[in-house]
This record gives sequence, structure tokens and C-alpha cells, in this order.
Amino acid sequence: MIFTGALTSFIMGLKNKHPYRDVSATDFNIAMVLIPLILLGTMIGVTLNKVTPPLLILFGLTFVLVINTYKTVMK
Repeated sequence: MIFTGALTSFIMGLKNKHPYRDVSATDFNIAMVLIPLILLGTMIGVTLNKVTPPLLILFGLTFVLVINTYKTVMK
């Protein structure tokens, strides 16, 4: 479902044109830089998830949730 949504968004985005040039608005160079970094982050996250105790993961996720809730309430 996520793949289909991403693929549909990509295909629909190909129709968008750059406002000043006659090219697509999609910058493929950014994707070529971001995708390997996202995959590296996923690999590091999976490895840390396997070696980190579950209680530490729970405290980390709770900390992130509290910080994001605080930022949302302050806005």
C-alpha cells in the first residue's frame, strides 16, 4: 500500500513542470543522494534495535513522543 502510494505520487509529480525551465520539477539528483542515506539509516536502526535492550528502546521512544508533544502544544 505504501509502495503504491509512493509510485502514484511519483507518476503524478512527473507531470509538474519547472516554473522557469522546460524540464520536470522532480530533481532526481536529490533522490540519488537521499535514497542511499535512508537505506543506511534503516540498516543502522535495525542493527541497534537488535542489540539494544527493549527497555532502553521504550524510554527513547517515550522521550521522542514527549518532546514532539511539547513542541506541538507550544505551537
